[in-house]
Amino acid sequence: MLHSNMCEFWNANRRTTILGLAQSLLSFVLGEVVFLVGGNGSGKTTLAKLLLGLYPPESGEIRLDRTPISDSNRDHYRQLFTAVFSDSYLFENLIRTWPPEP
Repeated sequence: MLHSNMCEFWNANRRTTILGLAQSLLSFVLGEVVFLVGGNGSGKTTLAKLLLGLYPPESGEIRLDRTPISDSNRDHYRQLFTAVFSDSYLFENLIRTWPPEP
């Protein structure tokens, strides 16, 4: 279970975007696939990166099973989650440069 206790994040790519989560509770089951959907600029990527630990909250905390995520346990925490972002070019590059089968 993932808990978020009033997290705020300033997105440096957008001068006026602030993401605020007030007493949010998100629950994920082991093996579950979760999709974040919404309009352009609605904060899907920012929320995903915040939950994955790629962006630190400016205030509040993110907890996993009631344990706050900190610098000391962040590496272990990141091993539990994965995300595929639409702006990722890694897969396209790998497929294009993959040697053809004989």
